[in-house]
Amino acid sequence: MKHAVLVLLMLVAIAAPRRADAQQAKEFLVPPAGGSYEITVHPSFVTALSFPEKLSPRALASDVRDNYDIKPNGDDGISIRPLKPNAQPANITLQTASGAVRVSLTLRVVSDAKDALTLVSFKQTTEDEAFKQRVADQVATETATLRAQLTKTRAELDAQVRNVADVAVATRILARLEVHPLKAIERNDDNVIVRVQRVVFLGEDAYLVFEIQNRSGAPYRVAKVQVLSPTGKDHAGTTRMASSALAEDADVLGVVAAGGRGQGVVVLRQADQLLGKQLKVVIEEPAGRGRVTIAHGITLR
Repeated sequence: MKHAVLVLLMLVAIAAPRRADAQQAKEFLVPPAGGSYEITVHPSFVTALSFPEKLSPRALASDVRDNYDIKPNGDDGISIRPLKPNAQPANITLQTASGAVRVSLTLRVVSDAKDALTLVSFKQTTEDEAFKQRVADQVATETATLRAQLTKTRAELDAQVRNVADVAVATRILARLEVHPLKAIERNDDNVIVRVQRVVFLGEDAYLVFEIQNRSGAPYRVAKVQVLSPTGKDHAGTTRMASSALAEDADVLGVVAAGGRGQGVVVLRQADQLLGKQLKVVIEEPAGRGRVTIAHGITLR
């Protein structure tokens, strides 16, 4: 009784974002002429602002009533908390008692608590240092925007690639999907055994499935897999392995631990040209060590 088996394996690593509480601190450098700054706040948290010296009792504010709770926090600071999640932006103008530090603040409510500032300090500085900070802040903002755009583009591209792959696989299945068992086996002098177990025809291509049983006393590091026709031409395409140990060398396809087993698949493109031919499978370690050659039992039908 003929049967067909198609196995598609996908490993998806999903990094679940952890909940981030609003604990962001920010220091603003204020030049002698004063400056304007945006303060992001959230209803779940109180945002504390501190200054290098005592604040002047005079402050100008726009539309904070019924939107923000603003209270003194000692002589040199204030605390701010929005009263509702949809509070409109508001402006506050503050200065220290000596007039050395003057700031105009725009309060903006954010929907995500992790984007809110909870500790804000203002420090008097030179025009040059304040300019450097503005440049650094702008670069950080633009970088964050570019990263967000890149993440979105990458996700869209991954979806498109997956869709193309699905269409290609489905088309090949409609053309041909057959599984034929094989009983080809060979070993080397180190007692490393290779079994070619079956061939899967998928469209115009074929996939040889093999197993390596390592009965030697050392790891077997698979570096090369060949599928040779009677003319000596190598028809092996992409080879993937599920081995029992990790390969530290990028040039190694897989590692089968001593006493362990590993499976692999090698692709044969346009397999129809190989039908009826006796194929030879050669598997070896780096520099040709530990070679196993299976010369019989691999004929595609």
